[in-house]
This record gives sequence, structure tokens and C-alpha cells, in this order.
Amino acid sequence: MQSVLDRKGVLLTLGDQDAGQRGLFVDFFGRPASTHKAIAVFALQFNVPLMVTTSTRLHSGAYGAGPHRRARRRAVPLRGAGR
Repeated sequence: MQSVLDRKGVLLTLGDQDAGQRGLFVDFFGRPASTHKAIAVFALQFNVPLMVTTSTRLHSGAYGAGPHRRARRRAVPLRGAGR
């Protein structure tokens, strides 16, 4: 992973939508949600930006991914992130 970041490459990770009782609970549009913190910790440790996306099943049966319309409106930059 470090060599990819050193070359300014892109890393993609996939996190489950529910981290269970061991997750970090955050407010998600007014509801408590258990989230994984490892990806955010990774972004802060390596000083790289983090983009959260959603995965949606399309009418064709394939899956598409991209930023959720609400996420764009409520995006919060990570302090110190970015190269």
C-alpha cells in the first residue's frame, strides 16, 4: 500500500455497512450507526484524502458506485489530509 501511495496511486477499500457492537457509533442522518474506523485512521495516518461512496444495484442487475447525493452536501474535510 505504501508504494501505491508513494506513486500517488489510488487505493480502494470496502467496508461493511455495520461494524456491530465493536464499531464506533456515529449520528447518521439522525440515527445511530455502527461504523468501522480503520479506513479513517488509515487516511489520517498516511495523510491521504478519504472519499466515502455508496454501492447501488442498478436495474440491469449490475452494481454502480459513487458519492451519495447527501454525502456531497454534508462532506467534511479531514484535517491534514491530502497530498
